[in-house]
This record gives sequence, structure tokens and C-alpha cells, in this order.
Amino acid sequence: MYIEPWVLAAVLLGFVVAFSALWWSGRHLGNNPEEISPEREPRSDLEKEGIDRLENVRRDFVANVSHELRTPVAIVKGFAETLDDDYEELSGKKRREFIGKIRKNSDRLCSLVEDLLQLAELESPSHELRRESGNLATVARAIADRFGERLDQETQGIRLELTEEGEPIRFDPVKVECVIENLLDNALRYARGFSIITIRTIIDDKAREIRCEVEDDGCGIPEKD
Repeated sequence: MYIEPWVLAAVLLGFVVAFSALWWSGRHLGNNPEEISPEREPRSDLEKEGIDRLENVRRDFVANVSHELRTPVAIVKGFAETLDDDYEELSGKKRREFIGKIRKNSDRLCSLVEDLLQLAELESPSHELRRESGNLATVARAIADRFGERLDQETQGIRLELTEEGEPIRFDPVKVECVIENLLDNALRYARGFSIITIRTIIDDKAREIRCEVEDDGCGIPEKD
């Protein structure tokens, strides 16, 4: 019985991703800042509160990622086993359908790996923002052009509500693109039934800041979830 090599590779990828997530969570969540630097000055109450809040956010993130890993891993494993056991009995249409589902969920696993790698990078002591002069509206337009190719061209679209900056601002374009793309990706995954995703920039002269918002008209995630 012949099984496409990449199908087996996809199954292996699922288990590698799951193991990596567990290793990462154990490595990072097990770290106690006080144990790492026992000779440092005692932390202030405000600093301890900030650390506790960060730990809670990180713990929730890893818990959510670990939960999301189970579904694609189970789907990849299930369809691969079916192809392995019943390959000759399955029609060509069914084989292609199963392979398509394996590919789709393999992509989902890769996306989760990217999320974990990005968080690990943010936690790295060597991590720093690389600010440069630029225009946030220009960045938003470029992201919208790229992301628009992933939408159903007949029923979905991206609306831009951008406030042009009067002069260049300094920001890290790579990190900003990453944040906006993650928000768009979340809308695509979870905003069932959406037709429009809006990218909006707002200049707050009083606070001397520019805010970027991503909004969709889908049903969103149920409150119970």
C-alpha cells in the first residue's frame, strides 16, 4: 500500500508540534524569576504585581495554544490512519478530500508554531524594538493587499479607514505588521459569517499616539468560550 510521504510527514509534524508546545510551556512556565537571580534586590510590590500579571497572561496563552493543538493533531492523525488502513477501498474523491483536510490542519499547526516562536522571541532578553521612521497607513494598506488574497472575493472584503499622519512616526514595522496580521488572522478563523474586516487608524493628538484597530462584522466567539 502506497501512502504519500508528505502525509506521513504531516502526522509526524503534528506530534512534533505538540511535544514542542509541552516542552516550551514547561521550560517557560517553570521559571521562577526569584530563583534565576537570587542575589538581586528585593522586588517592589508594583514590580511583583507586573510579573504576576505577565505570568497569568503567558499561562493562559500556553493553555489556549495547547488546547488548540489537540484538534488539528487529532484530525491529521485520524485521516492519515484512515488512508493507511483503507487506501485501496477509498475512491479518488475521498482520498483527495482527506488529503485536503490533512493539509489544512498541517497549516494550522504551523501557524501555532509561529505563535509560540513569536512569544518566545518577545520573552528573549535580547529582544528589542527596531524603530524606524515610517507611515502606519502605508503599512496597513500593504497588509490589506496581501491579506485580501485569502478572502472570498465575492462575499468578503477589507475596508480601510485610515487617518493620514502629518509626518513620519517611529515604530518597528515588523512587529506592527505581525500584530495586525495576527488580528486579521483571528478574524478569518473565528468571525464566522463575516463579510467585512475593517482596519482603522486613529490619531489621538492629546495623548500623542496613533491607535490601530481591526474590526469585523462576524458573529464572533460565543461568551461561553
